[in-house]
Amino acid sequence: MGQLWLERRKESPFDLLQTRYGWAQVLAYQGKLDDAIERWLVAKRIADESVPAMVPEMNRTLGLALFTQVRKWTTASIARLRIDACFLLVATLG
Repeated sequence: MGQLWLERRKESPFDLLQTRYGWAQVLAYQGKLDDAIERWLVAKRIADESVPAMVPEMNRTLGLALFTQVRKWTTASIARLRIDACFLLVATLG
């Protein structure tokens, strides 16, 4: 696939990256973190291929988003556990 998608569009790689990045931010603010992460992964791929100056920013953004997603999942899971299951969780997470 490579650069084929760039040939069909007139936007620069940086513009495409910024569009995906901004779209992901809107989704994240709406609470749709899974969808946002998908868009940020596309933006990261564009950065890796064509906009190397944005790679550190994309790494930070994705790292924080993934950390938040895991933390949110863990918090929600713990909230649903019954008290007798908490001991198992503590032993598992160690």
